[in-house]
Amino acid sequence: NTHLALLGLMAAAMVPRSTPCSTPCAAPGISACLRPAPPVRQAPGVSFNSRALAAGVAAGCVGTMTKRLLRAHVISRRQAARAAPMPQAWQSALRNVEEVQQLCRNHSHEDVLAMLEKRRTSPEQPTFQSSRRPGQKQLYAPPPGCQRKFLYGADGRPSPGMPIVACDSWSNAGAAEQRSLVETALREFKANGFVVLENLLPAELMQALDEDFRRYKQTKPEGVTFGRMRAQRDMTVPPLTDNWKLDNLTCHPLVLRLIARYLRNSTNTSGEKGAEMEFAHWLTNGADLEELTAGSKSGGFAELDLMVVVDTPSGAPPQTKHRDLILPGPCASLGVHIPLTPYQAEPLNGAIGFYPGSHQLRAERFNQPIEEVVGTVPPGSVLLYDSFTEHRGLENTSGNPRAALFAWFRVPGVYTGHSEENFGAAGIDLNQEWRYFVRPKLQEVDLEERQYCPGLNSQEAEGLWGFRKGDTPAPWGEERVCFCCNRTSQSGRFSQNPSYSRRVWCCERCWSKSQSSDGPEPHPGNLATPFDEPGRFSEEQLHALQASGMNIKPGSGRHKLTLLRERGYFLPVDPTDAWLEKVSNDPQPAGWKESLQKALGKPRQDGFDPVTTPPGF
Repeated sequence: NTHLALLGLMAAAMVPRSTPCSTPCAAPGISACLRPAPPVRQAPGVSFNSRALAAGVAAGCVGTMTKRLLRAHVISRRQAARAAPMPQAWQSALRNVEEVQQLCRNHSHEDVLAMLEKRRTSPEQPTFQSSRRPGQKQLYAPPPGCQRKFLYGADGRPSPGMPIVACDSWSNAGAAEQRSLVETALREFKANGFVVLENLLPAELMQALDEDFRRYKQTKPEGVTFGRMRAQRDMTVPPLTDNWKLDNLTCHPLVLRLIARYLRNSTNTSGEKGAEMEFAHWLTNGADLEELTAGSKSGGFAELDLMVVVDTPSGAPPQTKHRDLILPGPCASLGVHIPLTPYQAEPLNGAIGFYPGSHQLRAERFNQPIEEVVGTVPPGSVLLYDSFTEHRGLENTSGNPRAALFAWFRVPGVYTGHSEENFGAAGIDLNQEWRYFVRPKLQEVDLEERQYCPGLNSQEAEGLWGFRKGDTPAPWGEERVCFCCNRTSQSGRFSQNPSYSRRVWCCERCWSKSQSSDGPEPHPGNLATPFDEPGRFSEEQLHALQASGMNIKPGSGRHKLTLLRERGYFLPVDPTDAWLEKVSNDPQPAGWKESLQKALGKPRQDGFDPVTTPPGF
């Protein structure tokens, strides 16, 4: 998550002197950008905006993503205008981004700013050594000056300024009052990145579910629990029976309306650099959520991805601050958190800590004290939070475990990383039943809500985005991805057609439709020649690395979606042909290539930290 190096720096602090660009950017809807200024007589350098730099340092917004976005911007400008090679000023900017990231790990923010100012003004360009001992492990620490606040005071009343909406009147409210509650909750959600729907559900139902979960977990089927969550937590897919499938629990109309109004981000994530640049443009143009919920990128629609009970045992440590999602940014994924075990503030029993406003990355937030808001809510309350909002599970210092029902919703262009490596076959099948159970109710509410706030029509977005509302949700399993229909399936076989230069696997459904004994015809995009990109590892190199014992798998005979998942690029489990056709036949994400280059001791492309390169690579 240090990748969240996101861009106040790129826009204002760490780019070279710039002038408006008359050539349109590659990102849709953007008519102007920044480009390097014409050469000047003096040696080119990097201009530092102290205030923006201080904000970026204080927010921790310095890391790999900034460097990648800078590089992607330069590449897109070079391709569009056939510009000269990268100016020295841009190379200097890339090196500074990387170095600031290293400095922030080992020095205070004030020291880093002093060092950068010295570097900017000194002709000798001094270097700074790390104060950490070699091999010393870097432990998590809260941000300096972070204040911990609670949603509710000791008297049980809401603390001032907290995003809490009283919802105990929902079931008896008329249509106008319910509409008012939707708009109020949505406004708080957008402003803070999370919202509390206070007393929305019966407290006695929470107690009954908590007791039922303890019994279920003792006799649960094999494969429904994922036990490798961070900070000792585990999550279990609940049964689709009895109280668990009550509409007012998992399909509450207020919750579904908020999901339908908020999850609309239709940024195209089929191209890594393109998605990064679209996010960069959104951020540098003001980070306005309305663009993602009602504007030019609001053609998305929500799908349930995961329904689990998260169990936090007694003695569990706090998690590190993180985001559950990187690209395409906010309004693409959210969590619905329903505590089954009553939360308590003293001692803490594993509540969630939120960082208000962190989903928008706005510069004015960085001038305020950092606050961690502890989500201790009354029984029967529901927490909604954007997956892009910084948060963490807090410590459980009580003597008992704490359970919470957690539903993860997303737009189809987001892959959450869950697969049969996390759950067994029973867990995958049971979660798929939950997805089919929730889907028709969510789609009905989505049609309703678009009357109040139309946004971009999903059909209009389909050509650019690549997803259709009527598509059947695909299962998580990654055993095989069909080269014909691009769906994941547990059963299938390889084509026997000798004209294909690689092994082509197809699902049984496509085999049954085929009239040829050699097998069905693959989608042309899945057999296309891989894009020729700078720094790409050849198939021969990957075979050699695999033979040397490295955990590297070449692309031959394997579907590109499987390769992308395997190489750490989170992508959807329910793609379409149009979406996948834009992806390279043998994709190599930038992060994966950089990790592999580092493992091989290969120098970085930006010239930072040069080391010896093994022969042949």
